[in-house]
Amino acid sequence: MDKSILAALKKSGFNQPIMEDSNFDYSPAWYNQLHLACKKIADAVDSDYLVLQDRNFNAMASYTPKYIALMYGVFDLSYKMALVVADLIENGQKCFSDENDKNPKTYKDLVGLGSVNYFENNQFDEKLKNESFRHRVELISSIFTLFTMFHEAGHIFHMHGLRHNSIDIDDIDNMKGKKLTEEEALNSQSREFVGDMFALQGLVDNHLKELKGFINNKNLYKKVLCDYFTYLNLFFYFLSPKLTRSDFKSSSHPPASLRLHMVSATFFGDEQLGLGNEDKDFVLSESRSSMLLILDDLFNDKKAGDWLYEIPEKDINVWYRKIRKRAMSHWYLYSIDRNEVKKLISRQAIYNKYFKRN
Repeated sequence: MDKSILAALKKSGFNQPIMEDSNFDYSPAWYNQLHLACKKIADAVDSDYLVLQDRNFNAMASYTPKYIALMYGVFDLSYKMALVVADLIENGQKCFSDENDKNPKTYKDLVGLGSVNYFENNQFDEKLKNESFRHRVELISSIFTLFTMFHEAGHIFHMHGLRHNSIDIDDIDNMKGKKLTEEEALNSQSREFVGDMFALQGLVDNHLKELKGFINNKNLYKKVLCDYFTYLNLFFYFLSPKLTRSDFKSSSHPPASLRLHMVSATFFGDEQLGLGNEDKDFVLSESRSSMLLILDDLFNDKKAGDWLYEIPEKDINVWYRKIRKRAMSHWYLYSIDRNEVKKLISRQAIYNKYFKRN
């Protein structure tokens, strides 16, 4: 590993050992497949790539020197999330089975399951021999891991750190504990918007277009898309801040509800997947409902929908428009990208029904 990268990691407070490729030999085989995919994504944006031996779900993009770092927890927690969600859907199995424990769970509670050998004792090796179960696990873990990697690659591709040199690293926790001014938050969140759009396009190009190519049955394709967006919704639920009206304009990252809205609006404006507005309505509403059912049944979060409505609609829509405008003017690298985004935003304008209060 380049000494300048090691020095930069240490300077930024990341002292965890760097994993070697051979370390993945002791993990589930699917981890290595995703690890290789992440390498290709990094290569595509001419960036170094490394994995730190850390069980947290975190990632970062650095610009001087240029590298993308994922924590091992991105692979591990993505896979464990995939196992428990697939087990609920395929087998009706709940990993949190204590009926007296009514507290909502988060993805971090999966670490606790690991400490009691839940994943070793629940016959997952046998269940993974079932093709439907295995494919679902691989799809969910791919979405969680690759969206994270594509997002960081988006920061690198658009040179966010070099163009905003007061902050050299974009990562999940780099602003933790610091309250930003509204202007700082607007710049930071608009960069995250660009990263999310880059990641979504990466998944469309590498997953959804391929699926469309070999699924000839329209209803089956819609069902696959419903599953896909259900899992993407879960990603945002667990890995974005649940912000309130008083703090969403001082955070480095957009509130979870806003990021989910960005992705849903982009899908609604999509012209590549061959669906009409009625079919898109169906996919978005079904995936949102499925996410809430999973959060209720599996994670005991019976008020999961509340996080969508924590911030008044008027406030968040005004902020959303500011983010889109700032993203177009400041954080897309090339004029051709800005032109494409303008087309995207114009298509997003027709999308509003999924962000209205009932």
